[in-house]
Amino acid sequence: MAVFEALKIDQLSDRRRVHRWFLILFALASAVYLTEYDVHAISDFEQRVTNFFTVQTAFPLPPDAWVIALLKKTGLLVVSLFFMLLYGIHWLTEPMRQKTDDRFADDEGIFRRNPLIIDLPLFTLKQNVSPLRAALRAFPSFLLIVTSTLIVYVISRPLYGIPFYVIGTMFSMSAFVLVFDQKDIPSSLESSVTLTDGMKFSIFVSFFLLRSVLNFGENVLLLIMGSKATYDGLIRAFFFALKTLSFGRMAGITYRLAYYKESPAFKDRMDEQ
Repeated sequence: MAVFEALKIDQLSDRRRVHRWFLILFALASAVYLTEYDVHAISDFEQRVTNFFTVQTAFPLPPDAWVIALLKKTGLLVVSLFFMLLYGIHWLTEPMRQKTDDRFADDEGIFRRNPLIIDLPLFTLKQNVSPLRAALRAFPSFLLIVTSTLIVYVISRPLYGIPFYVIGTMFSMSAFVLVFDQKDIPSSLESSVTLTDGMKFSIFVSFFLLRSVLNFGENVLLLIMGSKATYDGLIRAFFFALKTLSFGRMAGITYRLAYYKESPAFKDRMDEQ
């Protein structure tokens, strides 16, 4: 259920803002994916790196095309992380509307509520601090946390990335702790571990399923449209924007549920269903 809720990226009070974010992300990604670079040189370099580890040949120097491609992908990753944080803050600070589903109603008027969008208390920012300003303030610390996990990512590659996913799940709520609790980096990491207690596996599964659904849709469209470079670039750019905002919404959903999972108000709401 959380996966489908995360895909509803335009369900904010200001839909035009979401559309502007999507267009910005799409335009930036298109500029990267549609830019031609020497694919052969990059493939040759990657093969030489593989040979370095397998047959102990001399370590190759990266070609300019590989360096440029790496810088572009890094830039897109930074932009994506910022918009994820920005979307999550907007989603968390907006009033949540109660929703009913008539399909579950009976003669006694019993209905079920969606716990993801139920009218829970709001997260608030300081006076005169907009979500954009809050995101800009917290982003350097958030980016530092993400950068520090790159070492874990490299080390965990031979282990199918399992250590990286474990660490990433534990610290996944640290960005919102930085924003709403205004803690330093060590304290935010500690709070994130506490918030995700008992939810780590479900958080991992939720993000894994969301990513799988989006990747499946992207691959199907790429297969249908063929191997034309222009179509490939535009499809990848579209799903880059969709993934960014969907992951931001999923992060907000996860933080809300993690924050209130032990609160009396949340338990009372769940008992009413």
